[in-house]
Amino acid sequence: MWSDGDPFVIVDRRLAPGWDVRDDAYERVVVGALARGEIEIPVGDGHGALLGHEADEGPLEVFRLDERELLVLIASYADAPDLDLMAADAAAADARSVSRLAVRSGELVVLRSAVPWSQATVAVERPRPTAPRDWGPVDTEALVVGLASGDYSVGEVRVDRERYGFDAWRLAPRA
Repeated sequence: MWSDGDPFVIVDRRLAPGWDVRDDAYERVVVGALARGEIEIPVGDGHGALLGHEADEGPLEVFRLDERELLVLIASYADAPDLDLMAADAAAADARSVSRLAVRSGELVVLRSAVPWSQATVAVERPRPTAPRDWGPVDTEALVVGLASGDYSVGEVRVDRERYGFDAWRLAPRA
């Protein structure tokens, strides 16, 4: 998915239809929550997690670390973006727990926060061994990813290296 700098929201697929933040409420709900340092955000009759990042624009990728663990990553800067290298770096780093997330439907949605679910162009996970080298036209606003039902911890990793920087979030089962 492509980012124009707006944060993303992750939420159980069952709750996704409840994401209906319109232009008039976006500043108050999304921008306000991030300004207050709030990660959890109401969605329908539950909650999701906001993924605020430092990238102006660029691709957001979802990596499957194992059957019950995902890594969501966006590069904030890079000489030559190598998302596979960045994903390995993020997976090796200690993630700071920032939120909890319940997945009951067996699917997780990664959604551009500026787009209501009802208006989103939705894609379903297409696993591949590495990140694409050319994203081509990217018009997807929501990605549905299979994830076993359970309670998850959302951990944040921010990396600032000489040649690249990124924001990443690891979803792992709660212990």
